[in-house]
Amino acid sequence: MRLPVLAEKLDLLTHYFSDVRVFVYGSCVQPRSEGDKDIDLVMVSPSFAGVVGVKRKQLVCRLLGTPSLGVDPICLTPKELERLSTSKSQYALFLKDQMLEIGETAEDD
Repeated sequence: MRLPVLAEKLDLLTHYFSDVRVFVYGSCVQPRSEGDKDIDLVMVSPSFAGVVGVKRKQLVCRLLGTPSLGVDPICLTPKELERLSTSKSQYALFLKDQMLEIGETAEDD
């Protein structure tokens, strides 16, 4: 798994979003060609409730210092993750099959 740069940022994310869960998927989980260098993230936090999807992504990208890191976050609330986990769409099935949790807060330990 190719996450050395992201590992440095996990503390920042868990500090800013005290209740965040971070998952990777895509080429981070299933390595592809050398040309595929992005880091696909799913971030789940109640802090995203009431925030429009684009604004969620902008906030996370600003915190991570992207686009230089090549991070592409999907930002969900716990309820949205629950809906995703019961969805039968091809996209949801793809994500569920590949999502691997890489970080959680100390409260979740």
